[in-house]
Amino acid sequence: MKPKIFLLIASLALSILPARAADGTPVIVTNPPAPAATEEKPGYLYFKEGLITRTSKTKLDFDITLAEEIPANIDRDRTVTFWVKFDVDNNASTGRASITFPSFGKDIVCCIYKPRGTNRWQTYSSTLTLKGRKETVDLSKVKVNGNKLSFQASSQAFSGRPEMHALMSSCIGQYDDGEETSANTTDQLPRGGAFTITGD
Repeated sequence: MKPKIFLLIASLALSILPARAADGTPVIVTNPPAPAATEEKPGYLYFKEGLITRTSKTKLDFDITLAEEIPANIDRDRTVTFWVKFDVDNNASTGRASITFPSFGKDIVCCIYKPRGTNRWQTYSSTLTLKGRKETVDLSKVKVNGNKLSFQASSQAFSGRPEMHALMSSCIGQYDDGEETSANTTDQLPRGGAFTITGD
């Protein structure tokens, strides 16, 4: 077997990190040291560590540590987004799976983002239909301070799900005269995989 193929199989086998939060103990997800920051991929978009705690059937607390502090004033021509993606039923065939990560089926996404032209953080959630009902993820208690990002994610879609997969990603967009000139995904937590949240 060629080394590259072996490494790919090994990485897929380890891509979903098992962790438990059924007793209120945080799931701890860590990344290796971030690569050198660049203008296109600043250090504050690299994930260092995440603590995710299931506080109830429908609520998750996220406490994220980044590689560098988030500036109080980000370039007004830049958009910054922190995405959270959930595979709530632990079934890749019912969600949208990517070529690079076929075992993760994205059922619903939400994000915290800084739009162009402001330094005020806002939130967004897509919609998931479960048993004929449309569900979203409510992001609240958002705090951005230094290299820390914390928030609470709540949704009825989490209820009755004893095992869910999730991951985070960060993106940056640059605008010039109102037109987007570049958009880059900077990092993922965990890199190359997802983490598992258990409990009900």
